[in-house]
Amino acid sequence: MSEFVPGNPNDVAIHEHAAWQGAAPLYTDFIAPFTAFSGQLDIHLETSGLSITDRVLDVGCGPGALAGQLSEHAREVVGIDFADTMITEANLRYPELEFLQADAEKIPFDQAHFDVVIVN
Repeated sequence: MSEFVPGNPNDVAIHEHAAWQGAAPLYTDFIAPFTAFSGQLDIHLETSGLSITDRVLDVGCGPGALAGQLSEHAREVVGIDFADTMITEANLRYPELEFLQADAEKIPFDQAHFDVVIVN
């Protein structure tokens, strides 16, 4: 990502990326505990029809809390986030899972690779 420059057509993406890059430690400590355990897992399990044989992609995975929970209900879970600081947090918390720095607009997998894609 490049630096924020007023009038740049990518202003929103640049600003959003910078905000999430800086938010990782605070998000992990203060926000993730609320979002990770607010019943979202039950909603995702119910609406996705997730099976223990499924491969799941968690887009915008942040520090990996939902991916960690989903890993108990799926064969494979991979998380992506465009903030590498979030990926660092996710890898520290869930070293057994795969987390990649990637943009949701440019997912680095073939379309058919995953059975379920979740954007939380």
